[in-house]
Order: sequence, then C-alpha cells, then structure tokens
Amino acid sequence: MSQLFDSKDAAEKVVLTFDFSAAATTDAGALQSGETLTGTPTVTVSVADGADASPSSVLNGAGAVSSGPITTDSGAIIPTGQAFLQPVQAGVAGVNYSIKVVATTTNSQKTLARVGVLPVVSA
Repeated sequence: MSQLFDSKDAAEKVVLTFDFSAAATTDAGALQSGETLTGTPTVTVSVADGADASPSSVLNGAGAVSSGPITTDSGAIIPTGQAFLQPVQAGVAGVNYSIKVVATTTNSQKTLARVGVLPVVSA
C-alpha cells in the first residue's frame, strides 16, 4: 500500500503517520481488531523523484508505534498500536522521498509494510 503525504517545506519538521489499521486498506495487509504493531519497525528512505545523495537524512530521529488512538484529518480513528509515527526534517526542495516502514505484529504470521511519498518544496 502506498500513500501520498501532504508536501512539506524544506525548512519544516513534521511527523508522518503510517496507518496499518483495517480502515486504511481492504486487502490482507492490514491489522485486524486486537492486532497491533510490535518491536521497532524498520524505516528506509529512497528518492522517488529528483536528486538527493543522502535521502535518509530526511529522517528526524526514531519513529514510534502509536501509544494512543489517532484521529486523522478525515476524522477516522486509528486504534492504539496500529499506526507508526515517523518524524522528518529538511530534505531537498523538488525531491519526492519514498519512505518505507516494515513492521512485525502481534500476529506471528503477519509482517506488514507501508510506503509513503513525501514531496519537499520550497516556499
């Protein structure tokens, strides 16, 4: 599953929300009721469009699994433990970053991935 984040200015620091809940997708790659993310998800960054020699520098520290419910801009509620929050910073204006999160879950048969594209602009 892939999502397009709102663009951010190169001067901004923001937190991206990766939704792993069943409300985010209708495929099998979602957490069901009672399942949560576990451990420390792996985050990788690459350039989807543009040029940046060190794309991982857009990460602003370690991300974390949500410790409470999150209300999205659309009003949907992501249950506790079903979202991953990744702080980001800087970036090169004009570059679209592809950020991939791979996470284990309380269901030992399920490891999930989410990919988000973050466009960086200059105001």
